[in-house]
Amino acid sequence: TLTAVRKMTKRDVFLEKDQIMNLLMFLPIWDGKVPQPAILKPKPLWTGKQLFSLIIPGNVNVIRTHFT
Repeated sequence: TLTAVRKMTKRDVFLEKDQIMNLLMFLPIWDGKVPQPAILKPKPLWTGKQLFSLIIPGNVNVIRTHFT
């Protein structure tokens, strides 16, 4: 699961609208709003980080204390 998160949030991961919608429709807390795409031309693309931000609830805080 952590491997999938790492792969999804890499800098070179971009998703098209149909991919975003297919993933978000399984999310029970999704409010139906899709954020603005990170790239508009030549076609709208969303980053994996944007998708991950929609999946994680807003009240989650992460504090890193150790750096490896």
